[in-house]
Amino acid sequence: MRILAESKPMAGRVYLLNSRKAALQKKIDAALWAFAATPEAKQYFETNQLEGYRKLRANELKEMDPYANEVRKVLNNGAK
Repeated sequence: MRILAESKPMAGRVYLLNSRKAALQKKIDAALWAFAATPEAKQYFETNQLEGYRKLRANELKEMDPYANEVRKVLNNGAK
C-alpha cells in the first residue's frame, strides 16, 4: 500500500442538536465534558482511537459537505 494523497484532519464524530432541543444544550455539553474526564471515557477514546472531545472549528462542517452529500445520495437510493 502507498499513500497517494492526504487530506487535512476532520472531525470524526459530531454531535448535533436540533432547534427543538436547543434549551438542553448547556446541560448536554456539561454531561459530555464531565464524561470526557472519567476513566471510562479515556478507555472509550482509546478503544475507538479517538483523541477526545473538542469544539468544532469555524466552517469545519462546511468542509464536510461533499462527504455528507455522498452519504445523502446513498441513503436516498436505498429508500427507493
